[in-house]
Amino acid sequence: MAIVFGLLIGIGLTAVTLGCMSAALGIILIYSGILRISPILEFLTGLSNRLFPEQVKKIHDNINKSFKVRFTDSTLIPDKHYIYAWHPHGMISMSHYFHILTGFTSWPLRLKPIKCVTLAALVWFPFGKELLEYISAIPSDYHAMKDVLENGESISVAVGGMREMLGNDYIVKRRRGIFKMALETGTPIVPVLSFGENTLFQMVTIDPSIQKSLEPYDICIWIPTVHSIVKWLGILQNPLKDPITSVVGPPIPVNQIVSPTEHDISELRERYIVALKDLFVKENPNPNEEFSVI
Repeated sequence: MAIVFGLLIGIGLTAVTLGCMSAALGIILIYSGILRISPILEFLTGLSNRLFPEQVKKIHDNINKSFKVRFTDSTLIPDKHYIYAWHPHGMISMSHYFHILTGFTSWPLRLKPIKCVTLAALVWFPFGKELLEYISAIPSDYHAMKDVLENGESISVAVGGMREMLGNDYIVKRRRGIFKMALETGTPIVPVLSFGENTLFQMVTIDPSIQKSLEPYDICIWIPTVHSIVKWLGILQNPLKDPITSVVGPPIPVNQIVSPTEHDISELRERYIVALKDLFVKENPNPNEEFSVI
């Protein structure tokens, strides 16, 4: 019995040791860039297009019919860079990602390339940095965003962040960096409102005190309900019953100020809030909904 017991322990320890060594080696290969996932994604994409062309086309068509875009102004210049500022964030900011990161919608290709800004923490996940590069996205890091603008490319960002998904308020007044960046680079800001974004997913109710405790970190806990997930997956077969319409407003001109003061930042933020309200009042399909910014 002792010999058998000792043998089992030895086998177990060997398995654990080999498993840890394999995991450590895999992590080293991933973060060193030797092990890459983009070739696998390209292979799977090409394979699905060859094996299931009709189903893939149907999904693309469903997304195109579900996420519409409309421009209220024709002064956007293709070879000029902008900051596209999206509201509301929604649970996953689906309209933002579909319009900017994919070719599935009718967003005009002449206004791309645009770097889509996403959660900065994603770069720390395995393959995170590679995946962001693969889909033409960047982390929500001030310097990374500013570098893109200084290189003459546009960025697209959900200004309100995660906390905006908790209610119907547009989070702008507590934002500073995006307006400072616009002034430093002289980049016009283009407000974008996605009507219906907040109704795409419903959240599981979380204790308000927990959400309140996370407010200083500008984050929240979001868990979609099973019903909303099932409803969303229906897009594989049919377009959404209530399409999400993103309305793109006219660009807000910004004069470059290399070292903007707090007054300069506040003044631009106020101009943005006025432009956002005007766009909301003119384009909101629900006349009973009030504009609220915090």
